[in-house]
Order: sequence, then C-alpha cells, then structure tokens
Amino acid sequence: MGDPSLDNTNFADRDDFSFLMRMDRGGADPAEPDYDALRQALWMKFDDAYKSAVEAIAKKRAFLETRQVKDRPPDYAPAKTISLLLPRERFSSEEARWTALVKRASAAFRGSAAAQSGDASFKSELLHQTLVTSDPAEHRFGERYTTFTLRASGQAADGMEVEARWQATGRAEKDLPSDEELVKAAKGLAARLDALARAPVASDDYVGPVLFTGRAAATFFLRTVGDPLSQPRSDLGDARSGRLVDRLGKHVAVRSLTVRDDPTQQQWHGQPMLGFYPVDDDSVAPMPISADSTIGPRSPINSNRPVACSGANGTRAYTGPYFPSGGNAATVTFGNLAPPSSAGCPSIRMRPDALAPKLV
Repeated sequence: MGDPSLDNTNFADRDDFSFLMRMDRGGADPAEPDYDALRQALWMKFDDAYKSAVEAIAKKRAFLETRQVKDRPPDYAPAKTISLLLPRERFSSEEARWTALVKRASAAFRGSAAAQSGDASFKSELLHQTLVTSDPAEHRFGERYTTFTLRASGQAADGMEVEARWQATGRAEKDLPSDEELVKAAKGLAARLDALARAPVASDDYVGPVLFTGRAAATFFLRTVGDPLSQPRSDLGDARSGRLVDRLGKHVAVRSLTVRDDPTQQQWHGQPMLGFYPVDDDSVAPMPISADSTIGPRSPINSNRPVACSGANGTRAYTGPYFPSGGNAATVTFGNLAPPSSAGCPSIRMRPDALAPKLV
C-alpha cells in the first residue's frame, strides 16, 4: 500500500494491539483441494491484508506529520526481479533407518551417571515456496533440511542443573554423519554431561576474556556480527535501536576482521551451505556483499528494502534477501555470513571488548 518512497512497512505502532484480534481472522486454510473453499480462504486473507495495510499507512502518515524524521530512506528500492520456476521436488526418507538410529543414540544416555533425561530426534522436511506478483515476478523452488539433535540434562551434586546439546544439520539426509558417528556423538554428549556435573564450582566470580573455539566460536561470531547486521534499520516509532545504528561513526570491529555475505555459495569444502537460496521472498536474485569499513547511516546487508550505507562510492541501496516476519514488519537477514579468506575485502571495525565478553 502506497508507493516506493512511502508504504505501509517499516513502521511500529507500539500502542496498537489490534493484531491480537486479527490472529484468527480469515479462517483456517482448507484441508481438501476444493476450489471454492480455497478461493474463499484466499479472498478472506487478501481482504484482511489489504485492510491492515490501509490502516498501517494511515497511522504512519500521521506519525510523520507530527514528528521530524531526518534522513529517512525510502521504504522500497528499485530492484530487478526475476522469474524462477523450478520443478516441484518429491519427498522421500529412510524412515525405518532413522527410527532405529534414534533409539540407538538415545540409549547411550542410560550409561550416564548424571543424566536425568536424554533424547535423540531426527527431522527431515521439504518446503516449497511459491510467489506470483504483478511486478511482474514469479518464483517456485524447494528447500530441504535435515537435522539430528541430541540433548541430555541432569543435576550436579550441589543441585545445579546441567545440560548438553549436540546437533548436525544438512540439506539432505546424506549430508549428516554416518550412523556410527551419530551414536559416537551421543556417547560423547553423555560423557560431557557427566564432566559438567563433576566440574568444580568457581570460588570467585570471574571477569575477563573468554576464548571461544569450535562451534561456539561460529555461534558467537553470528550473534556478535550477524545479528546486528540482520536488522540494522529501525522502524518508525520503535523505541529500540540496533547496536550498529547506535554506534554510527564509531569502532565496531577490529581492523583485521572482514565480513562477507554470500548467499549464492552452495558448498564450502564439500559441506552444504544452509544460507543458500536461489531467490529472495520478493523474487530478487541474491548477490555477494562485503561490509564497508565505515559504518554509515545504515549498515550494509542484502535487502531490496533500502538499507543505506555511506562509503567511498557514496550512499547506495543493496538488494538481496527480504523475509516478511508477519504483520507490517520486514526482516532483513543474511545468507552465508563469514570472514572471507581472500584479501582486499573491506573491514568492519568492532570494539575489542565485544570479542571478550564479561562473565559474572
């Protein structure tokens, strides 16, 4: 609703609780492939979306009339859409194999002295995304994910609860470790839980640097760098602000750290990249992006919802993944975010203490 410079998105009405009334509006989706039922369900949802957009843009215009907003970028940037219609995929899974493997893996926790509960689970799913708009733009593609998860929890001698988790994820079932490796991982998790329960309690609170290794290092990197880059643009009316927006013109990373988002990369050293996608939710093709060394009015991220970035080449808008998060909100996120190994990429500046959190 509206035009590219001003539409109903990027606005947060914190006093509006009408979404609670709209949660069940439009009725449930029909379970049977009945034409009339599908037509009615779609009409009700389209009608509700239209009325919600009309209400949102009216409130947004009233907000702008009563407040001064500096350097407000347009709500939608020009981006070339593509048509991508891939054939529908068929789902298949070795159900008997995974059922037996889940039982074998979960049995490993019986030998743990500290485990009070332990479980193993396997999940395989195939999702198809379809879009048709009047831009014109259309796409259809399938995405498959498989996950094998191990979890165990218990209690130490002093009553403190301890927990350990392990997870393997892939695009297809063949991407997961072998059966024996998964059982070995379950036994290792049980041993780690026992070690946690036996670990001595620190006599004093510790404040100082912490070294993250293995998966913990990757997770910490995504939380420290990826999360602030995922939603750098604050909605109008939102009292909360992103960390990078708050640190405009200040150091946000050590000079040696470079960050690159490449949602077009499908594999890395033979491992499937879960952040790959052929086209975003607005039917815009993704592209690799490196972060600028200077953080401008908005931080760079793949999005055809404009996120301005001031750099050596001036202010520009990037295109890439836009994922609607429901209502009038828009979520901008990354695909495959990692420190690139190639030279010549611009650096992000991060505070040194951001890499050494304090634990109390």
